[in-house]
This record gives sequence, C-alpha cells and structure tokens, in this order.
Amino acid sequence: MPFVSPCIRRMAITRLVFLKFDVMIRIVRRLALAVCLTIWGILAFSQFPVVIDFEQEPHIETTTGVQGKAWNLGDVSYRMALQKKNPIKEQDHFTVLLWVKSDALSREDYVILSEIGQVKYPDDGWKPRVMGGKLKDAVHYEGWKIGVQKDGAWSFSAGADGFYYQYNPTAYRQSIRDGKWHLLGFSFDKENAEIKFYYDGEMKAIYQVPELKAMSRADSIVIGNSVDNEQDFRTKSWHSFYGEIDDITFFDRVLNREEVSQIYNNAFATIELDQMEPESFSDLKVTAFNIFHGGQERGIEVGKNRTIELLKKENADAFVIVETYGSGEKIADALGYELYLISSNLSIVSRYPIKQTFPIYKPFNSGGVELALPNGESVVVVGVWLSHLPGYKRPFFKNPNEDIQAFLEGDKNSRGQQLQAILEDIRPMLAQAESIPVIVAGDFNSGSHLDWTPEFTDAHNGYIIPFTSSVMAHEVGLVDSYRLIHTMDEKDGITFSVWDNKLDYLRDRIDYIYFKGKKLQATESNVFGIHPKGFPSDHAGVSTIFNWKSEKK
Repeated sequence: MPFVSPCIRRMAITRLVFLKFDVMIRIVRRLALAVCLTIWGILAFSQFPVVIDFEQEPHIETTTGVQGKAWNLGDVSYRMALQKKNPIKEQDHFTVLLWVKSDALSREDYVILSEIGQVKYPDDGWKPRVMGGKLKDAVHYEGWKIGVQKDGAWSFSAGADGFYYQYNPTAYRQSIRDGKWHLLGFSFDKENAEIKFYYDGEMKAIYQVPELKAMSRADSIVIGNSVDNEQDFRTKSWHSFYGEIDDITFFDRVLNREEVSQIYNNAFATIELDQMEPESFSDLKVTAFNIFHGGQERGIEVGKNRTIELLKKENADAFVIVETYGSGEKIADALGYELYLISSNLSIVSRYPIKQTFPIYKPFNSGGVELALPNGESVVVVGVWLSHLPGYKRPFFKNPNEDIQAFLEGDKNSRGQQLQAILEDIRPMLAQAESIPVIVAGDFNSGSHLDWTPEFTDAHNGYIIPFTSSVMAHEVGLVDSYRLIHTMDEKDGITFSVWDNKLDYLRDRIDYIYFKGKKLQATESNVFGIHPKGFPSDHAGVSTIFNWKSEKK
C-alpha cells in the first residue's frame, strides 16, 4: 500500500503539532483515510476496499470510535443486529478487518461479525467432520464468525463442505475486554489454502485449510450477532454483542503483515519508523516434541500447563509440535510466538516471523515454514509425523527370531512411502540448503540405522536393522543432529517411552532433528523427559542448538 503511507504520515505529524485541536484532527484523519482507501481501491480496479463505518447508519446509537463514529452495542436502548450485503461473496482471496472494544466486566461469549449460510446435508447419517473444535448446529450452517470468548479473548470459526476450523487464542495475549480499541482480522487465501489471523496489527497464527474450497457463500453478513444463534437476530437482541464496533473493512485480496500493521499504526497516528538494520545473530535452537493428545493426558489444565512449562524452559526459537490437538493457540500465546497450524496433529510455533509456509505431502504428516531471522537471513523448518505402523518394539523384544526382511518391507511401504513423498516435496528446498538451510524435525516413529548397529546389539535384543526412514534421510544429505553430537555409547537418546517402565518392549529413539546446510553447525543436542510431578507426554522432547555461520561479505 505505497499510496497510503504518505497520506497517513502527514496526518500523523499534523496531530502531533496541533494536539489541542483534537476534533479538527479527527476530521482530517477521517478524510485522509478515506482518500487513501479510495486511491487504493482505484489502483486495484475494483470497488474494494468496502468499509462499513456507521457514520450514517439509522436507528443505531453511536459513540466516539477509532475513526469518527462507532456503533454502541453496550447498555443502550436499541441493540438489534445489522444485516448487510456480503461484499466478499464467492471471493477466493480476501481480508476482513474490524475494530472492537468491550467492557472488562463482560463475561459472556458473543458473535461480533458473521457470514453464515444455511445448508442442508442429505439425511443419510453422514455428519460433517469437525477440525479444531465444534460449531453449534454444524450440520445446518456454513461460513465464518468472529466473536469473543467468555474469558475476553477473541475467537474465529469457519466451515464449509463439512470441514470446520476454530481459532481460540487466550485472554492472556489477545483479549478485547479491557476498555480499549482492538483491531481484529483474518485473511483467506484459497490458492495457498491458508487463513491468517491478526490482532492489533500483528499476525498471530496461520492455519493450513486445504478442505475449505470456499469460505464466503452467503448473500449477507450479520454485524453484532449470527444467523445460527437460538434467538432470531432480526427480532431479538438476546445474543447481540455487548461492546462497540467501528470500521469494518473488506479487501478482495490477501493483505500482507506489513499492510495490516500499517493500518493499525495509522489509526493511532503512529509515525512510521525507518526499517531497522539486521541484528547480530549467532545461535538457533529448535525443539521437536510429541506432546501426547495436546498435552492433556495428565489433565486438561495441569497437563497443558506442565507442557508449556517445559517448552518455556527449553526456550527454543522454533518448536515442532506433534499431537497438537487443540493446544496450539494456548502454547503459542503462552510463549508469545507465531503459530502455524498444519493440521490437528502437527504445528510449528516460532519466535521469529513466518515469511511463508509450505504445504508438504499430507497436512497430518508434514508441513513447513520459512522463518525470517534477526540477521536478515532465513531458515526452513519442516515438521514431520510418520505412521506408528508397522510396530517393532514389542515383536523384536519378545521374539529373537523376528523376520527382519518382512519388517523392512512393511516399513518401506508405510513410513518409507510417507517420507519419500515428503522428501520429494522438499527437494527444491534441499537443493537450496546452502543458502537457506533446512531443518526437518518431528516424530518419525522409527529407530535409526545409526543406533541399531553391530556394536549395540545388546541394546536391541541382538537385532541389526537399517530402518527405512533414517537411511532415506541420510541419502538426501540430512544430518541427524543428536547422533552427530552424541555417539551411541555416550547417550542412547531414547525418546519413547518415558512413561512406561515395563520391560515388555524395546525403548527407542524415534524423535529426530535433521538438518542440511553449511550455515548450520550443530553444537548442542539434548533429550528432556523428566518432570518432578510427572512428565506430561509419553515421548521425550529433543532439542538442538545450531551455531549460525553467515557468509562473509
């Protein structure tokens, strides 16, 4: 948005100089923003962006907003929701931004903005698949909703064609109930199968949503309520949002993070600072951790809190989380990181900004991100989960004459096929690993040919096994960081299981952090699997610290 910034910058300086003339400045800012948005729309050769600003809306009660008037849905006499034409119907790429404010004493959950259409599924016993949570009356409604949770954090849900997603951040990091204005938003990108979520100008999360082929099919939007509430929003204010709403803006494209940040800063007349110089950067720490059913096996709250405690202690720059199962938002917010939810199973949370994402093979098995490092360079992190079948820990423990070739054939047809597809998808990244290093980490559910060697048959009931996945990783130049640092006779690095001490199976190292690229030098690697009150997962986590070797200029 190169044409917006000069207008707003002049507006900002005016406000700082003539601070006493607040009313006049508000009008100037309003006009400046209108002119800038008009230019923006003309340049895009369309009617977008579409702004609902409540300046001339009849019947409603208004209050002072971020820009001019805002709609007051607080303790007022008229609290009926508004229904408007849907400006983004059938759009494949769009962004929605809105300003909201709510009282700190409010305690109920509400829908703030929604686009929900009623659908009828065949009466054949089929039910829509629910991803990331449940929606009320999911069988009958599709579309998207922005709302507020009971604890004050905002929320988002979307569904189409029987697939549903929810984003429920925490009040700790993303509350709207503090009496202040907050900018909420999301973008939908059909081509890249992504939804991005924004709070106060910052991108907080990215969801991979390959099942959502369309997300805006309804003819109208509802402001302050939703079609699928129990009480009719047209005649009842039972479920009307309790708070204030200002400018709702619809774009017919996916805004980038810089544009959303600028819109937020412009609203408060923040003077844009020059681009900061790259910072010095020496070490990158990565952790792979299967947290076991969302970290909830020790208790929905206790287990999750214990998991977050361990992650904070590790203090990695990027975490590959396996078995995320609804805990991604909580983990990311607790750490203050960005979240990439690849699937219900797999996610990556990062201290550093996510530059781009990479759909890889199947979302349940893999996905990747390119991270923007403080020194201006990048690194690719790929998360992996491979099948637990065929199992080998009990058969090889109980039977000293297990058929190794039969096992390897099954291994090749299961984990081998999965990893082969993953490696094929990341082949271009691996080819560029000398300039942008690649880290591949996660739960491979497999032993390593580097561990099951002739020298260590005593640890493996006499077996020597060239596991398919570790051999394949080695053949494409991926280095096993833990085994590079620790030889087998120094540390076995067992990651499964840290719970069960029964000697009826072979415990093994099945979680890995592989890497490729001359800029990465693995200096430390450790396994963590102890907590004084009980470890929350059956897998230990593994962490590796890399020294970053920048090219000399």
